[in-house]
Amino acid sequence: MRVVYAVTEVVAMMICFVIIILLLLGQIGGFLTAPLQSFATGVDILWISLGLVLVINISRFLRRRCSS
Repeated sequence: MRVVYAVTEVVAMMICFVIIILLLLGQIGGFLTAPLQSFATGVDILWISLGLVLVINISRFLRRRCSS
């Protein structure tokens, strides 16, 4: 069970890392906000924070599941 937790956390972190790199490169941000270029920076910050919150919550949930 600990192996599943470790693998899932690593995968979640990798996905979050890739999303952040793509956002920093402007690929996703430009794609999602093409009609709303003026809000691109705000949307990028929103996506990054949502990704980080998701990873933190997934890892906390899995940690609780595995410890019990």
